[in-house]
Amino acid sequence: MTDRSDTLLPPVAGGILDEAARNELAVRHLDLVGRVVGRLPIAIPSSLDRDDLLSVGNLGLLTAARTFQPGRGASFRTFAYMAIRAAILDELRRNDPLPRGTRGRLKQLRDVESRYRSHEGRLPLPDEIAKELEISAEDAVVLLNQAETERLLRSESGEVNSGELFEPVDPDGAAPSDGAERTEELERVEGAIRALSDRERQVVVLYFSEGLYLKEIGETLGVTESRVSQILTCAQRKIRVKVESRKVKTDE
Repeated sequence: MTDRSDTLLPPVAGGILDEAARNELAVRHLDLVGRVVGRLPIAIPSSLDRDDLLSVGNLGLLTAARTFQPGRGASFRTFAYMAIRAAILDELRRNDPLPRGTRGRLKQLRDVESRYRSHEGRLPLPDEIAKELEISAEDAVVLLNQAETERLLRSESGEVNSGELFEPVDPDGAAPSDGAERTEELERVEGAIRALSDRERQVVVLYFSEGLYLKEIGETLGVTESRVSQILTCAQRKIRVKVESRKVKTDE
């Protein structure tokens, strides 16, 4: 549904809204804060809880309302979402969500991934990571989730490019000449999702298709938010490996 809330904003000299308009805009978009926090698929450090992140997100929303310039043509909802997300990720970076001693293990994981990229043309699956690092399958999934947390925090700060997370293809973003290629990609993704376990497939559908929060998914499945995040990360890795493997075979 198209966001039309910005069309009601009064014109303001200099492009910045007055205080009353800013407050009204922030109140109308309070739902964004809960959405960002509820769908952030990363580990939360013990020094923080969801309420802390909601407070930080509210400050991000207020900052967005204070600096938003309607005359530039951007949607406030998009502008605010980015500001809220940035504020929350900054707070997570300050509190370092990764347990002490994890960095060394993450470097070992990156080394394994690099070898698989070179020799197999793809990333390793969780069970392959477990075998390479001589850890349990459950610990391998936890490590992948921690690696995803690190990647997200670094990518949002501009240190590395985003790309590990599986993202659904945007059919409206393709050029006409890309139609056949994107159709093939969608078919590969759909095939990879069908190959997931029932629980993994359910989490992917609830998160990406239904748009549920991690807490809601956890309540549906009877597991914690942390476990949902781990299942989601594991499923995304399997999807990406399957898609990349099929693409390599097609290109050969």
